[in-house]
Amino acid sequence: MNIPKNILNLYEKNASLLETMNFSRNYDNPLELCNTDAYRKSGLFTETIVNSMFSETHELPPLPDENISRNIGMILVRPDMVHVTAKFESYVSDRFELLYKSNIVMDIDTYWHMYSHDLYRRETMHSRLTRAALYIGSECCLFVFRDNADVSDVKTTDYVHETLRGSQGVYKNGTLRGDIVYHSAIELGLHKLDNNTDPLVALAVDPFGAYQTLANQQSGPLILD
Repeated sequence: MNIPKNILNLYEKNASLLETMNFSRNYDNPLELCNTDAYRKSGLFTETIVNSMFSETHELPPLPDENISRNIGMILVRPDMVHVTAKFESYVSDRFELLYKSNIVMDIDTYWHMYSHDLYRRETMHSRLTRAALYIGSECCLFVFRDNADVSDVKTTDYVHETLRGSQGVYKNGTLRGDIVYHSAIELGLHKLDNNTDPLVALAVDPFGAYQTLANQQSGPLILD
C-alpha cells in the first residue's frame, strides 16, 4: 500500500510523542493513561485545560459572539483524511458555493474550543488523548461555503450536520462520514486496526493502541470517534 504523506507525518509526530511519554505500545496499557500526569507529560494540553478535564466541575471555553449568516457552513477535514481533500472539495463544490479553502495546523486553543464539549463524555474518556494526538500540531483542511438555495428556516450548519454529515463507521451513500471517510478509512485499514493493519498506519492514527484495545473489549466493527 502506498502510504499517504499525511499518514507518514502523523506517524513521525506520534512516534516522537510516545518517546516523550516513555510509552510502549507493546507493553503499556493505553487505558491507564487517563490521569493528569499522563496528560501533562504529553504536552498536548495546557495546565488549565488539564485541570478542567479532571475536575468535578468542567469549564467550557466561551462561545464566540460573532453572528454568522444562516447560509454559511464549514467543514474541517481531519488530519488522517487530508490525502482525500480533493474528494471533500468536489463534494462541497457540487452542492454549495465554495468561499474559502485553507490548510491549517491545529493548535491547542483551537482544538479546545472546537472539541471541548466532546471531551467530557464518559464514552470518550479513554480515547480523548488519542484524538488530541491526532489533531494537535497536525495539518487539517478547512472549507467555508455558502448555500444559495432557499431552504426555508434550516441553517446550513444544521443541514450539513443532520443530513450530509453521516455517522462514523456506518456506510451511507452521499454523506461525508458515511461515504468519503468510510471508504478512505477502509482503504487504510482503519476499520480494523488489528494485527493485519500496517504498523505505520496503526501508530499514525492510534498511537497508544487505545482504539484497538477498546475494540478488543467489544463486539462489532471498530468505530473511530
